[in-house]
Amino acid sequence: MDDIDRLLDETAQRYPDKAQLIYGHSLGGNLVLNYALRRKPRLAGVVSTSPAIRVTKPLPATQFSHGKSHEQAETHHADAERPIAR
Repeated sequence: MDDIDRLLDETAQRYPDKAQLIYGHSLGGNLVLNYALRRKPRLAGVVSTSPAIRVTKPLPATQFSHGKSHEQAETHHADAERPIAR
């Protein structure tokens, strides 16, 4: 968390007139979410993609399998509409 503090301090010095936001993916997504929730910095935004977070309550198997099937169906549908590159 202290590294994120230092990074934000440095960017604020270099770009004083720019809004600040933080971005993290996977483990970095977890870090930026924790940072924002615990330190409550003055930021324009927090972007967290696929954060490595633990679900506190397991999903029922029926919901998980349905979600997976739905996701596969969407992928298949999107592929069907994609033009073939030659």
